[in-house]
Amino acid sequence: MIAGFRYAIAICVILIASSCSAEMSERPPGNEPAATRAIETDLAVLLRTLESGGVADRRAAAADLGANGPTAATARSSLETAARADSSAAVRVAAALSLWQVSGTATDTATDTATDAVAILRAELDQELTSYRALQAADPAAADDAHFDALFEALTQIRAIATALGTIGADAGSAAPALMSLLAERIGEGYEDLVPPVANALGGIGPAAAAVLPELERYRASQPGRQNADAIDAAIASLAGASRAESPAPDPGPLPDVD
Repeated sequence: MIAGFRYAIAICVILIASSCSAEMSERPPGNEPAATRAIETDLAVLLRTLESGGVADRRAAAADLGANGPTAATARSSLETAARADSSAAVRVAAALSLWQVSGTATDTATDTATDAVAILRAELDQELTSYRALQAADPAAADDAHFDALFEALTQIRAIATALGTIGADAGSAAPALMSLLAERIGEGYEDLVPPVANALGGIGPAAAAVLPELERYRASQPGRQNADAIDAAIASLAGASRAESPAPDPGPLPDVD
């Protein structure tokens, strides 16, 4: 009887393992955790995929081209085309970031490419904000699942754009006012907390975003409680030119009652 019980357990383990393996094999390319998905280095394969693959494949191809850095500089034209004209916002955002990543930093062409990448991302941000505001203004009583799917998709792209701009760093300094407006307008409040990615983006841009430092400090002072305070404080320190090591230590808050 015990042997039969052990046999049944073994069968269950095999079935569960098989199910997990099947699920992993069906996961859309590009959705794997970054730590487990190998970066493709065959530029010809990536360019073909970027042009004619499915949405997830095109997004992954754009990201992989960027991950190859300046060795993929010959892909600039294809990435710019994808960043401006792909039918998927997710692909356009990934391609715009990769356009900057493959450009290098030592030439006038690289500077022009960085300017183009930031301009594309800012245009994407304006488009997503227009969509979000229209959806937000609609009568909630008439909203259906498609309405909320579209709203969350807009917020997802806004988050992705902010993250891309923060990754670009100082070259994205011109986008700082647009990022600050996301906080000031409280975009996403009640649906998704965009404060951490936007604060992190401003921090990534650093002193090049110093023009919005006074506004960010006022925003910080207007926030009650400790939620997101560390992310905002780190951004303030970065804009002021402090290194992360010099950032103010997190406020531990009030001592808990011990009674």
